[in-house]
Amino acid sequence: MPRASALVSHKKDCCRGARLRPGWKPPSGLWETERMKKPFLRVTKWLGDIPVEAICALCPDFVFRASSSHHRPNKIEYQEKLQQSFDRHVKDTHPPADALHAPTGT
Repeated sequence: MPRASALVSHKKDCCRGARLRPGWKPPSGLWETERMKKPFLRVTKWLGDIPVEAICALCPDFVFRASSSHHRPNKIEYQEKLQQSFDRHVKDTHPPADALHAPTGT
């Protein structure tokens, strides 16, 4: 069995100088999701370490506010409420990538 150092040096030697052919492009549709911006939740207001307000990174005008029926805010409860509101917003507003490329009609 070869020593570990021999394996490492072999790996370096075989990969040295490896390049893609000039003009090579990936097949279309292969990395479509890489170029698409994905919505994510960005917290805009904090109460200490508790998130109380957030926005969708793709729709900055859409604001999510967490509230509680309790007198004292609870970090986990507020995080869950903001995430649930954001998940609902993404489902309603931002279609999944598969839906954009799906054939329409039969």
